[in-house]
Amino acid sequence: MKKLLDWIGCRLALWFTASTLLTIGSMWFIAAIYRAPTGEEQPKVTDWMQAWGGVFGVVAGLAAALAATALLLHERAAAQEARQQLADEKEANLRKDLEASIEVRSEQYRSVRGDWVDQERRFVVKNHGPARARWVEVTFFRDDVPVELHPRGLAHQHQTPLVHPGEELHMNYVLTLSEAPPEKVVVAWHDGRSEPQSEEFYPTLRDLKGD
Repeated sequence: MKKLLDWIGCRLALWFTASTLLTIGSMWFIAAIYRAPTGEEQPKVTDWMQAWGGVFGVVAGLAAALAATALLLHERAAAQEARQQLADEKEANLRKDLEASIEVRSEQYRSVRGDWVDQERRFVVKNHGPARARWVEVTFFRDDVPVELHPRGLAHQHQTPLVHPGEELHMNYVLTLSEAPPEKVVVAWHDGRSEPQSEEFYPTLRDLKGD
């Protein structure tokens, strides 16, 4: 719309300039060749000035009307752009409120029980909100092949029907001597959006000194 208004403004300026030059040239030409009929007095300079003033008044009126029209179009375009921007911002905010933002962490920590120090590993899936994550399911991959972790204790869950904003899903596991930790984690979930969501994560193992 702005390009259209610029194009219209440029054409109006050219039209006004050309019309003014044409009017001046025509008046000068008419004044130069005009001869009063026999028996009538030749027009004086004041007569020509009065005639020119009337013509220029009409041209100025047309220019003012065109300028007012261009200003009105510009204001309407600006108002339409502002309304569209506001609508886009509202839609973006509404869409953001429907989304659940998922994070995956890989952690290694020590569990101390008396004189016994036990090394454990876990994956942590956290929902940063603002929407709830529903029917969350976690799949682990090693060399792009789905693998099953060896769960440890009751804190291991690879799926859950609901994760609230700020809530974490912990998955404790153990490895055999020949196994390496999964390098890829795929989390699938539903939120306020119409389509199911899925995201890949490549978390780096963090060593926690205590838990």
